Amino acid sequence: MKRMIEDFLIISRLEEAKLELRREVFELHILLNELIQDFQLLKGHHDLQLQHDGQIYLYADRSKIAHVLVNLIGNAIK
Repeated sequence: MKRMIEDFLIISRLEEAKLELRREVFELHILLNELIQDFQLLKGHHDLQLQHDGQIYLYADRSKIAHVLVNLIGNAIK
């Protein structure tokens, strides 16, 4: 419930243009590997693996992308 409320607040701030995005270039697979390691520490009974071909660079707010990916991964393993 708390996460849902936070998500709504983030959306409303984006719509009001009050949320500042800190864009940077980063490699997506590095971020995903970090998140997978975190999930394995917290929920060690899941074997998460990342398979990819090549590197994907993003120019985006790394923490916002991480937040979205945490939600997706978390929902996938429930």
